[in-house]
Amino acid sequence: MVFNDYSKDSLAVLKKNLQTLKIPLSDKVKVYNYDYITCLECQNKPFDIIFLDPPYQFDYGVVALKKIVERGLLAENGIVVYERDRAFETEIAGLEKYDERKYGKAWFAFFKRV
Repeated sequence: MVFNDYSKDSLAVLKKNLQTLKIPLSDKVKVYNYDYITCLECQNKPFDIIFLDPPYQFDYGVVALKKIVERGLLAENGIVVYERDRAFETEIAGLEKYDERKYGKAWFAFFKRV
């Protein structure tokens, strides 16, 4: 598991939650305080599930999706879940949006490799 957030306050909450769940930081559980591009650049193996929850006012998620494809970070049968405040209408080469759902104010777009 890899967690990343640029906000140190968010990371403090995450670390407390991991402690509550008795999930120690280890070689298998990493927590980073990087910007999203740096985090994606330092990963070297594909993930089964990637959850993107960038600030709604920016299109960081679109850039992240492109970087995930470029770096081959999504496993063959993996999924990316991208949370944002509106429906996702952009085409991303190498990914297919196969589902999208709205819960309250949040939209969740689900992607798989093509």
